Amino acid sequence: MASIHMGAQLEKIIRRHYNITEVAVAMGISRVSLYNWFKREDLDKRILDQLSKVLNENDLGVDLNLLAHKYTPESKPDILKNEEYWKTKYIDLLEKMHQLTLEQNLKDKAS
Repeated sequence: MASIHMGAQLEKIIRRHYNITEVAVAMGISRVSLYNWFKREDLDKRILDQLSKVLNENDLGVDLNLLAHKYTPESKPDILKNEEYWKTKYIDLLEKMHQLTLEQNLKDKAS
């Protein structure tokens, strides 16, 4: 059974939304320590709590404590299984991106 590699998931979240050096500085650790966390299959709840204080989870729409629950694809929380939920979320994001693109094009033309 495949399980979640917590460090790899954490790395994806941080790289997508933050600067690694800034996260390390804010946490009072070295970049090397952060990279070592990325290599770990399991992360302590203490580490996730520390990260939660530094990262603004509300802006990300991510609950880092989900990483603390090792689960297999068969035992995912219901929201992760709900294909319709994710499909709708994806379409909403595409529509927002399209709207922002249109607004930016109008600004560019006005300039």
